[in-house]
Parts: sequence; structure tokens; C-alpha cells
Amino acid sequence: MYDVKEIQRLYEEYGSMRKVAREMKISRNTVSKYLKRVKEFRSGKKSKVIYKEGANYKKIPSNTIKRIHELLNENKSKPVKLRYTAKKIWNMVISEGHDLSYTSTKRIVKKWKEKHTLIHDVYIEQVPKIGKRAEFDWGYTPLIINGVKKMYPTAFMVLNKSLYRYAHVFENETNLEVVQSHVDFFNEIGGVPESVFYDNLKVVVDDPKTKKINERFLEFASFYGFTPIPCNPSSPNEKGMGMPCGHCLSHFHDQSDSCDR
Repeated sequence: MYDVKEIQRLYEEYGSMRKVAREMKISRNTVSKYLKRVKEFRSGKKSKVIYKEGANYKKIPSNTIKRIHELLNENKSKPVKLRYTAKKIWNMVISEGHDLSYTSTKRIVKKWKEKHTLIHDVYIEQVPKIGKRAEFDWGYTPLIINGVKKMYPTAFMVLNKSLYRYAHVFENETNLEVVQSHVDFFNEIGGVPESVFYDNLKVVVDDPKTKKINERFLEFASFYGFTPIPCNPSSPNEKGMGMPCGHCLSHFHDQSDSCDR
């Protein structure tokens, strides 16, 4: 399933669907489709952005899977820098006459690695301290105003120790609303957390790769005395136990659906 939030973030950063497609290694039509769905979702024309209809994968011939496994086994004897990537394997099997997509190749490679790799990620449970950290994220709240249903941007903040949650609905989703939601949150709890974690929010982070904090936001954080900390992409474990995932906050699926992230 495509990361819609990442597609949207990259498009806001680059302003080019072609660059987003190249960065995420997907087609430009796919980028266009999901950006259109987000726009329709925000205007109330759609109730969801991602429709979970269950995987419907094309059956891949056993000889194709066998060939991919052979190439992966060859990697064991190769230096790390010379090992075949999923993209290289896909190009190789396609050139040999096999018919499958790059996405299917990545899925086969992932399953093989899960089965044959002994090293797994290990996470240490975080034990938050009082006043130590908070988390921020954007979501959307469905409201009917004057008979018109619309999804309104909503700023969410949570304290990790007490799990105290705060939400503020806005008309817009700009730098001003981000700053205002922080000020209102600090006033409500009567203090300022030592650090606030973010999902590479563009207002906060200039460059997700280097995690360079925006100068204006850094001045704001310095004035109030907290440290802004951007999380690594696709690392929900870094958000601790306080904040629901972006898909839940943004209502990308029905509230009746259970989140599998």
C-alpha cells in the first residue's frame, strides 16, 4: 500500500509529480491519483483516501520465484556493496524473459529476507518521564457546518507520560496554525515539555534526510524553551506510546476500521 502522507509531503516540497514519482519509484499516474483523492477527501467528496479491498496479487510462476531466490542466495557470497538489490534483481529476471512487476519482486525479496535473515530489529520500551516529551501531528476532523460536510485540519498533541491529549480544529493548515496550536497547548497544560517529536513536518524540518530544523521554527522553540525532534521516516516506534499513527489521525480509513500499523 502506498504511503499517501509521504506522497503528499514530497509534492508539497517539490511541487512536481514527476519528482515525487522518481523519489518513491512509482508511476506519475499513481502520484496524480492519490493527490486527487486527498483533494477530494478534504473537500468532502470522498470518505476515504485508501480503500482496503484486500490484496489481489497476480499469480507469479514458480520458476520466476525460484529464479529470484537463486539470485538472493548468490548475494550470500558477495561483498555487501556488490549484492543485488531488488531493483537489480527485477531488471535481471525481466531481461531473462520473466513477466512480473517491480512491486511483486520487492514483495518476494522481502518475504525471502524475513525467512532467511537471523538479525531482526529490536526496540527498547520507552519509559517517559513527567514533562519530558510531547508529540505533534496533523489530522482531519469531519464537521458539518451550515449543512456542508468538510474535513477540517486538526492539530493533535499528547504528553507521553500522562497520555493527556489535546486537539485544535483549524480552517487552514499553515505555519501560523502549527505555532498557534503549540502556544494554546502550552497555555492549557501550564508548562512546556522538554522536547516535542514530529513526523518530518515541513514547517519544522527543512530537510528530512539531514533533519535540519527550520530556522524560524527553531527561534520559536528557543523562545519557549523546548527542543524539536524529527522522527525517522517509517519509524512509528520512535513516536513512543502516546500518539496514534497518521492514518488513524487523518481518518484515511473509516473509524470503524482497525489500524494495522
